[in-house]
Amino acid sequence: MQKNSQAFKREHFPSHLVGALTYIMWNVPAAGDYLISAWVSDKPFREFPLKAGQEDLNSFAHIDVATPKFTRNVAPEIQIGAKGTVIFYCSGGFREFRITVTQKSDGGEKEIFNSEHLSRGDHFVMVPIVSGKYDFTVDSKKQPGTITVRSSSEKKTPASQLEPKQATATDGGLSPDKIELRPGQPLVLEIQTSKKFEITLLRDKPTPKRIRTIPTPNSPA
Repeated sequence: MQKNSQAFKREHFPSHLVGALTYIMWNVPAAGDYLISAWVSDKPFREFPLKAGQEDLNSFAHIDVATPKFTRNVAPEIQIGAKGTVIFYCSGGFREFRITVTQKSDGGEKEIFNSEHLSRGDHFVMVPIVSGKYDFTVDSKKQPGTITVRSSSEKKTPASQLEPKQATATDGGLSPDKIELRPGQPLVLEIQTSKKFEITLLRDKPTPKRIRTIPTPNSPA
């Protein structure tokens, strides 16, 4: 329990990884057979077969990439309607997962999605808990955009009842560039960049302590 509680106090949110308090939403392009893979440090962790078919099937599929092991690490087939949305999440722990999707066809397999490079139509969701100001960087370069997580002095609304806020992530920053959240309030970012971005809590730099010199009989006061 202590490990999980520490994971939920995260202060850094990289866009390409699914972990505690981060989600990635991907839209299925068409009907067909797909294989979803979750990776940890470039090593395969789990595989999830996905079949997109009839329109009357579920519009959404939620996949817990940290789910317990299946036989041969492959999950039972997941079914979803054509052009449905898959939401990748992590149920707990310290691991963070990169996601890839391969489409199967008679001609072989082709990778069509890699969370290293999110693109238009994808969404990245973060749920910050720690109060403070967060910076937005694209390819490690600071871009316009500040997220402030502030506790309210008013009667607190339970986190589960807080409405998600919407914004857009682009090469040039966040839109809007100033966002305020309550702890536990989701922020849904529509992706309009193929570059990796990071959202990081700003920490005040400690002020250096002034060392006082005590004069000696042979030195000036």
